[in-house]
Amino acid sequence: MVQLGAFRNQAQAERAWTALSSRFPAVAAMTKMVVPFPGGIRLRASGASPDEAKAACQILKAAGESCFVAQ
Repeated sequence: MVQLGAFRNQAQAERAWTALSSRFPAVAAMTKMVVPFPGGIRLRASGASPDEAKAACQILKAAGESCFVAQ
């Protein structure tokens, strides 16, 4: 899975998902995951395979976005 960001609240995470999934078909094809943690919300996207997650993150980084492949 790819971590797309960490946010203070659900609304910020949802806005980020809308923006990223509309700009990047590779992200839109993945499953959105909103994961609460003590400091807020993690926005992640789950792909069919680790290779799909790596490829999506590379596309995001090439466009100037930040992400990382999470376990």
